[in-house]
Amino acid sequence: MDEPVIVISHIRARQGYEAIVQDLLAKMVEPTQAEEGCIAFTLHQSRSDPRLFMLFQVWASEEQLERHGATAHSAGFRRVAPTVLDGPIGRTLWKKVR
Repeated sequence: MDEPVIVISHIRARQGYEAIVQDLLAKMVEPTQAEEGCIAFTLHQSRSDPRLFMLFQVWASEEQLERHGATAHSAGFRRVAPTVLDGPIGRTLWKKVR
């Protein structure tokens, strides 16, 4: 059995696009949470930098995480990302050790 995969993504909105990025990301939460293998998918905004967002995700396996990347809502966000984001999405994968 695969071990869960924890994903932390950092997303920076372009200046003036904070509300648009927040709305686009918020629209991904419900459909993603309904996906098979999604244990957690939550959206957060920095207290000190309103342009910075963080997605905290837990997936049952890497395979299910990869399937998430192929969904229509993920692909839709990636399509508009270059116009609303200030740089690429930073993403790190984690595993629970205790």
